[in-house]
Amino acid sequence: MTTQNAPIAAEIGSGNIFADLGLPDAEEHLLKAQVVVVLHRLIKARKLTQTAAAKLL
Repeated sequence: MTTQNAPIAAEIGSGNIFADLGLPDAEEHLLKAQVVVVLHRLIKARKLTQTAAAKLL
């Protein structure tokens, strides 16, 4: 069986996946996602348990 290398259609994103998907309140969703990413990185860097992270938050 042979496969062909068909081109894949792609678009350049706006930097906000929520806006790209046409979701309402896209900026708010993006901001919340960014906060979660920062919290995740801090929790991982400090090697906190869920309980310890919750106490700090």
